[in-house]
Amino acid sequence: PDCERLASDSLAAGEDLALSYSGFQPFEQVTLVMRSTPVTLGTFTADAAGVVTATVTLPATSEAGPHTLTLSGPLTGERVVDF
Repeated sequence: PDCERLASDSLAAGEDLALSYSGFQPFEQVTLVMRSTPVTLGTFTADAAGVVTATVTLPATSEAGPHTLTLSGPLTGERVVDF
């Protein structure tokens, strides 16, 4: 799995986040939710290799501090990424 910029850089409210995450079933519909206060950032379709690629904008109202992204697919289940 690879979520660009999550491991090393700080992100700010209102900023775009590009991510690519593998491990889902081909063409599975995957919902992306930012937490701590749950905010759905969108639903994306995995490609033929099971990779979800998306660019989302972090909500302008996001508070500073640690958060998680939860990627949920009906076949694969949840994957959680800290940022």
